[in-house]
Amino acid sequence: MGTTEIRTALKSILQAADATALVHDFERWTNEPKEYVALFKPATENKLKAWVFAPESEQDVPFTQESHAHLTVWRVRFLASLVDGEATEKTALAIVETAQALIRQNLTLNGSCWSCRPTVGPQKGQVGLAIDSWKLAFIGPVLCHLADGRLTTQTFV
Repeated sequence: MGTTEIRTALKSILQAADATALVHDFERWTNEPKEYVALFKPATENKLKAWVFAPESEQDVPFTQESHAHLTVWRVRFLASLVDGEATEKTALAIVETAQALIRQNLTLNGSCWSCRPTVGPQKGQVGLAIDSWKLAFIGPVLCHLADGRLTTQTFV
């Protein structure tokens, strides 16, 4: 159980929430605006729709006298182009809620971690993917819905 396995499992779960969305398991960047926008545009879509996730923090906390729980907080973002006439806010919300449900149904992320429901540490009691904020943001020149959330995985060392 390690970061590589967690990345693989989380990527597959987020992909299952919407098969047409791109899923990046690391932060993406380029200095060229058109290239940057292209990083989040699926080949089958004329709009941006993508997940991006990466570790934000890690810590070890005592679990028993002999072991420590290793907690990793993952920053998880979903972005989707805003198209007013298509009520894309509702679609984006439904995709994120689907991802949250899939994670709640699979708190070990396919066995890659002990749980996404930490029993110790500052995130104790958080279950699955928590969305910290919903906002509008420009990705290059494209106005998007942006869900900014976190997921804490617990393993043992």
